[in-house]
Amino acid sequence: MEKLKQYNEQPENEKKRKFGGRLLKIIKKNENKETKDSEFYLMSERIDPFKTPFGRPGSSSKKDIKAAKTWWSGVCETWDKEVNLNLPLPLGKMLEEIIDDPNYYLCTHHSNAIDGQNFETDEVLHSILETGLLNLGDASSGAFYKDPPVSKTVTICPDMFHTIINTKSSYKHSSGSVILKIPSEYINQTGSIKKGMESKVYNYNESGYSMIKPEFILGFIQNDKENHIMNFTSREDILKNYNLKKGIKNEDSRH
Repeated sequence: MEKLKQYNEQPENEKKRKFGGRLLKIIKKNENKETKDSEFYLMSERIDPFKTPFGRPGSSSKKDIKAAKTWWSGVCETWDKEVNLNLPLPLGKMLEEIIDDPNYYLCTHHSNAIDGQNFETDEVLHSILETGLLNLGDASSGAFYKDPPVSKTVTICPDMFHTIINTKSSYKHSSGSVILKIPSEYINQTGSIKKGMESKVYNYNESGYSMIKPEFILGFIQNDKENHIMNFTSREDILKNYNLKKGIKNEDSRH
């Protein structure tokens, strides 16, 4: 960065003479990276491969490390280029801060019942944000039990690699994801509830089913495929604007 600073302070006619061709290319490359980084959170530029389970080599030999880095670069570049949704840098940093905080687990929830393109007036999303996220556990297969692991309805993201894949993907044919932040003092890394903490995590509906408390929900990430970008809206903003936008939508439908 010091070299980049020195380079930028030079008059245009002095840059190439003082810094040389090869160094000039390196500086220019870093300069472009800084511009790119300032806008989007890109896997290929920001994630350390050795902080994710998939990036660790089988041994510490130079050959294995080189192979791991080659594999990792290919995965990251594929997701950055081919998964046509860009993660804004402020959103990426927000998610990264939660992951790095040992006091919380970052979780995502996908549902094709949520209309991600019209999420601000979507009744299913509004209900989740207002009353909590229903966790049926294995009830669909006939096995009902109280206080199932949160992992029965959310995905716990241990690192940014998993986070980006989970938020960018169209899992369950969804067009967005609900983002949650659950204290680690209440749940384990596997998603099971710690003993005695059930009432801290869940409310219960009239049928006795568990509902993850709404205060753990941060908001919704919309996968805006039309504009090729991911937009985050907080739970508070969605709830605050819901009635207003719903009223405008209903008014428009009458004309």
